[in-house]
Amino acid sequence: CIPDNKDIILETLSESLACASLVIATGGLGPTIDDLTKEAVAELMDCSLEYNETLANEILERFGKISSIENQATVPSKALLFPNTSGTAPGLAFIKGSSVL
Repeated sequence: CIPDNKDIILETLSESLACASLVIATGGLGPTIDDLTKEAVAELMDCSLEYNETLANEILERFGKISSIENQATVPSKALLFPNTSGTAPGLAFIKGSSVL
């Protein structure tokens, strides 16, 4: 468990990926707009955050218009998305070197 601090997230994930072939991480629980995990991972993977309209529409269909749709549907451009049939945030996967995050 680490603090929601972008520099600490970056350092911890970088160290973990250097030591392990598979790293599983989770950000904040619930549809928070202040979680820094997505931003840190996008920086670590050298990609931008992009709004995914398909994902936004899926969230809208399931939950109606909620305030966090734009945030939940903004994901790192290099992410492989895993559908979330229970909540709003999709699962994300990345390959970095010989490791998977």
